[in-house]
Amino acid sequence: MLLLWGLAGLLWSLADHCAERAVERVRVASEQERVKRILAAQTAARNQVRRAAETQRRRLRLTDLNGAPISLSVEQIPAFQRSCCAELGLPAGSGWPRIRQQWRRMSLHWHPDHGGSTAAWIRKQRAYEALRLLSETRREHRASLAPLLTAHRPASRRWWSTVVARFRDSG
Repeated sequence: MLLLWGLAGLLWSLADHCAERAVERVRVASEQERVKRILAAQTAARNQVRRAAETQRRRLRLTDLNGAPISLSVEQIPAFQRSCCAELGLPAGSGWPRIRQQWRRMSLHWHPDHGGSTAAWIRKQRAYEALRLLSETRREHRASLAPLLTAHRPASRRWWSTVVARFRDSG
């Protein structure tokens, strides 16, 4: 009987030890899962902040025609450019030489010292400065694309849109 009692105690302690080890393994596994979830959440938050910063960096900061600071995305720039051209009395797709020529020709006519309105002069000056900045930005983008453009020029015209799309995606 004593032998059975000792054997039962031994089996009980062995079962208790196995149960403790199983509980410890489950606890460690759940802790590892918790740490993985925390790390995944931190990584997602970092990526979201990085994407937001990248989006903000891709936006162009200008002053609108009323003097308020604005931040334009790539999709908003053509509409803003059209409104600036309309303010200067130019067709929508005018290039920089045409814009500069119109400004030089009409600036004395628009100037307040020569009978023009001060508010209109300021709006036209803001439009001219915004178009100048957009032109410089476009020139900088062209300069950064130059190595891509000289490498290989396919016969079709679609190559330019793919190069521009790749450049926009890369930042």
